[in-house]
Amino acid sequence: MVNSKLKEMGLIGAIFVTLTIVFVCSYQVYQNVGTVHSYFSPKMTSFLAIEKETDQWNGIKFNDQYSVKFDSFFGIRQS
Repeated sequence: MVNSKLKEMGLIGAIFVTLTIVFVCSYQVYQNVGTVHSYFSPKMTSFLAIEKETDQWNGIKFNDQYSVKFDSFFGIRQS
């Protein structure tokens, strides 16, 4: 009885340790491999210069459109 309980706890512990190692290694790959990070977290940078101050809201255009359309779930734009 005690031996089977010990084996069960050892199995649960081994699964927990294995999952922890997999998650930590996956996170390190995500953070440190540029291609992987760019795929899952694409970055789009825009600069805005205010030419004159007004009391009204002004629209902003991206490529002659007032909205940004993402081509995939992760936002990777195919050009």
